[in-house]
Amino acid sequence: MPEEGKPKGVYEALKAYKPKGLQLSKSYIGDAVFAIRVLGKYKGALSVSLRKFAMDVADDIQNYGTIPVYTVRRIARVDNIKSESEAIEELQGILVDIRSIRGSDYLALVKRRLDVESIVVTIEKR
Repeated sequence: MPEEGKPKGVYEALKAYKPKGLQLSKSYIGDAVFAIRVLGKYKGALSVSLRKFAMDVADDIQNYGTIPVYTVRRIARVDNIKSESEAIEELQGILVDIRSIRGSDYLALVKRRLDVESIVVTIEKR
């Protein structure tokens, strides 16, 4: 006999399932905050097409988390470069790399994919 408050079968267990949030380390959170600041700080110095892309990357880091930890860390460390022109050049290089790998409209695809409701079909044998 099932315990009180616990699902009775696979179907009930799936209905009751709630995914846990990502376990983010303190260092990643710090890097993410700095990366978002860097993207905002230097966006005015970027070309128009990279400026919009930089804001998409910032939105991704803040809300979706599809940018790899290593890349977030690279963006965050741009602010440690002493020369502003070198920092801008480094940031442009990182953004161009991301755009060449993922495409210029990748965030729209991520958002669309997240908007699609998942349907799980199960059959429970009794």
